[in-house]
Amino acid sequence: EKVMAYYKFDDEFQDETLMIANLDSNYTSQSMVLLPSELLSKLPINITDLITGNTYIWDKEWNFVELSADLPFHLFKVER
Repeated sequence: EKVMAYYKFDDEFQDETLMIANLDSNYTSQSMVLLPSELLSKLPINITDLITGNTYIWDKEWNFVELSADLPFHLFKVER
């Protein structure tokens, strides 16, 4: 699986985003994403995909994502 994820936040943790990208955009990729330690103590978290508008509740340390060739990335806004 060729998936990359990163977490970005401001100094006050008021603006948090989680980006997950398929590094091989010709194929669908499925992966489990490990949440960063900064988010684990705040489970469950609500996330909204800023591209599709879909919302999810992640309540585990590891979470499933699927990235297709049509949409090879997710840009999630972390909401509290």
